[in-house]
Amino acid sequence: MPSSKKNIGKDSLLLTVTQLITLGVNMVNSMLLSRFRTLGEYGTYSQIIAVCTVIITFFSAGFSQCINYFLGKCETEAEKQKFVKNYYSLLTLIGVLGGSIALLLLPAMKVYFGNEALESFWFVLLFYPVSHILTSGVDRFFINYRRTKWLMTFKIGHSVLVLSEMVLAILLGLTFYQYMLLYIGVEVLFGLSVYLWMGKLSGTVPFGFSGKFIKSILLFALPMALASLVSTINTEMDKLIVGGLVDTETMAIYTNAARELPVYIFSTSISSVVMPFVVRKVSWEDYTGAVALWKKSITLSSYFIAFFVAVMVTFAPQIMTVLYSEKYLPGTNVFRIYSLVLLFRTTYYGMVLNALGKTRTILRASIATMVSNLVLDYVLYKLLGLIGPAIATLLSVGVMNMYQLYLTKKQIAVKFTDIYPLRKICGILALNAALAAVFFLLQQVLFRLVPADEIVLTVGLGVIWIGVYFLLVKRNVLTIWKDLNKGDEHD
Repeated sequence: MPSSKKNIGKDSLLLTVTQLITLGVNMVNSMLLSRFRTLGEYGTYSQIIAVCTVIITFFSAGFSQCINYFLGKCETEAEKQKFVKNYYSLLTLIGVLGGSIALLLLPAMKVYFGNEALESFWFVLLFYPVSHILTSGVDRFFINYRRTKWLMTFKIGHSVLVLSEMVLAILLGLTFYQYMLLYIGVEVLFGLSVYLWMGKLSGTVPFGFSGKFIKSILLFALPMALASLVSTINTEMDKLIVGGLVDTETMAIYTNAARELPVYIFSTSISSVVMPFVVRKVSWEDYTGAVALWKKSITLSSYFIAFFVAVMVTFAPQIMTVLYSEKYLPGTNVFRIYSLVLLFRTTYYGMVLNALGKTRTILRASIATMVSNLVLDYVLYKLLGLIGPAIATLLSVGVMNMYQLYLTKKQIAVKFTDIYPLRKICGILALNAALAAVFFLLQQVLFRLVPADEIVLTVGLGVIWIGVYFLLVKRNVLTIWKDLNKGDEHD
């Protein structure tokens, strides 16, 4: 077996730091957009992005998933260059197709959302999908080529540029229309820069065509694209349904409340680095080693995500106020439910199925979940109001992910607990639930006894909570971290 000097822990840390910086900048951008635009303008923005997200996911996710699969099988640089050439030729065509379809949907969007203002933003529907489809998958290329620092430059540079144009729009007093023109201009320029990055990374011009290679990419990617589309519809369906049942202002409130704060960056960073190793181990039929490495990554991610979920559920009103302002507080309970959805973001649950090339299996599981979610969204909205679709999303995401683990267990003939550290995760959840109860009670007592701003008191409690939790889990986290760094020593 080929040797590998790649350090899983170090690359995961660099990727996590990158994501944290990107998260911070993007959150500031969202805060400014929420405050300096009206509910109607933000609702229009939300409607456009909701539709574009579904299109982008369908046309990009399946193809970005195939990067690890194909690069993991390449033995020479020439083979990698051939893949890069064909991949970006195909992705360029797909990007143009995705943007064109989004534009064609404009008349239907105006009728469905009852929002004539959408007509003015046709250029967003055309160019936003193109730029985001082109930039999809760059993370996986940088990681596979072991250029994590390049990835940091790419991601942070994009976030800072987007924030800069937001600040510029505020300082110049630009209208919403002018801001969107500036925003899309930045997105298009960054999308086109991918060709330069990939050329430098691979050492070849990222354009080429091989009918046989294109066919193999499509055979792998199309089922994954459909599965990713279904998965995205599962998480975006409630927003689309709510958007058709309520006014634009309520849509704005629901969209921000239902926004999953990207604390899952810890799990995506770890999964992104672990995935190539799992693919290689599976290709060598080392299923025991693959699931052992995967299991450790799930446990490590759970320590981080469970903590943030507990904090967000406990301090939801204060977090909503800081992030989006008090006008979004009617969506607090939706925010809490969506925070619980993050508990299922500890890993990519189709990792081994993907490595085995079982894309159709993933697709079938996703379709079954989507159908049940569609029914639940409508029924629970009628029964419970705005929180109904959020509960439907929580249930559907949980069932789909557990079902993918069940299918993985069957495919490689291992026990469920060999893949999923159920006992450890239950312990992590119990610890965080207990701490949440304690700090919620402390918060309520302080609100009554201390004459200080609620936000300030909450931040102080949050700092103490972090310190207590760090002391309680430090040993376990460091142990898993060391194990992950040794996880590839026999490759």
